[in-house]
Amino acid sequence: MARSPVDLPRMQDQARPRVTVAHGPSLVPLDAEAAPKPRKPLLMRQYDLIDRVKQYNPAANEDLLNRDFSEQATGKAMDTLQINVTVNGRAYQRRVEPRLLLSDFIRHEIGLTGTHVGCESGVCGACTVLLDGLATRACCMLAVQADGRRIETVESLGRANNLNPLQRAFWEMHGLQCGYCTPGMLMLMTELLRENPHPDRETIRLRLNDNICRCTGYEDIVNSVVRAVELMRGETAVR
Repeated sequence: MARSPVDLPRMQDQARPRVTVAHGPSLVPLDAEAAPKPRKPLLMRQYDLIDRVKQYNPAANEDLLNRDFSEQATGKAMDTLQINVTVNGRAYQRRVEPRLLLSDFIRHEIGLTGTHVGCESGVCGACTVLLDGLATRACCMLAVQADGRRIETVESLGRANNLNPLQRAFWEMHGLQCGYCTPGMLMLMTELLRENPHPDRETIRLRLNDNICRCTGYEDIVNSVVRAVELMRGETAVR
């Protein structure tokens, strides 16, 4: 039986979403009935951040996470560490505080503001980037954990006068409204289309469970990805 737009992924009705993090997919229990929690300040306490990184990145360097970089412990401003990352094919070398989130590094240290910050708890997916080809929540990873890694952001896909097939499909099929979730959606679907260049509608819907859109009802996003597959097939035929 055909599903109407209102039957598409909704957090309260569907299975708990698959959240893709730096070390692969995992299921993060979400209680839809729980009362909303107050928003945390951007500069969280050091140990709050460490607990969150351990939850989402169990393979993170324990020695790094257990070191106390606070001013109270060191008697000076927080130490910085040098990292080397490749973002959209360009190499960057920076000294950063160990507590700096990857999302803040991308936005504020290297100025790529296409990566959006939404929930800051790894649920909404607005901050999704590709880390060594895997869709990753940039708000749930420390910048120092990306040392030596390859990052792709939405800026890598195309430009206004030269959109790639996925971006062009979102434009043609009205796959966005406010556009805040769109960078994360584009990166998530980029990962999917690299894995499976010909996904069916159900496969697309299932992958969209990873990210939240509060505007479109998801149907136009599904249509956009289907259209992107057609455009990519056409480009392949021309070659």
